[in-house]
Amino acid sequence: LERIGPPSPQATVIQFGETLTGGINPTGDLDLFSFTATAGTTVRVEAAPETGQTALPCLALFDPLGTPLGGACFPAPRAEGTLTRTGVYTVLISGYQGATLTFRVTLQCLAACPPPPPPPAPTITITSPTADATFTAPGASITLAGSVTNAVTSVTWSSDRGYSGTASGAS
Repeated sequence: LERIGPPSPQATVIQFGETLTGGINPTGDLDLFSFTATAGTTVRVEAAPETGQTALPCLALFDPLGTPLGGACFPAPRAEGTLTRTGVYTVLISGYQGATLTFRVTLQCLAACPPPPPPPAPTITITSPTADATFTAPGASITLAGSVTNAVTSVTWSSDRGYSGTASGAS
């Protein structure tokens, strides 16, 4: 059996703004999701069957102490409200009248939302002519090749002779 409060270690973590998928199979199965929130935050959590499914999911929301806060099966599996405790909340999804199905669960922050996490730092990986940290050019110029992630917008360079600049072709 999976527990509600404190949250089960088997619960899948869901973040504000995320939609995750899950499945109820076999009959009687339950899926748990958890999220961390601060007292005063207003949230909406919704479940919906995947496209082509005729069965409906049921949804229940529990506070950090395991107290039920709301939920529904039919016609709209959702819970919405302003949270009164700081901690880890649990969302329980089951099949309406014991149905098996695949579903989507969405968590939204409606008010008093935490700031979004910062974006990942940009990185650049040089792959040619070397992957080493330094390279001595055989002539007056160097052509580099590599890859960038997370919105690198420019690559600057400098030399031991006091020259510097911005590389062309960075995007």
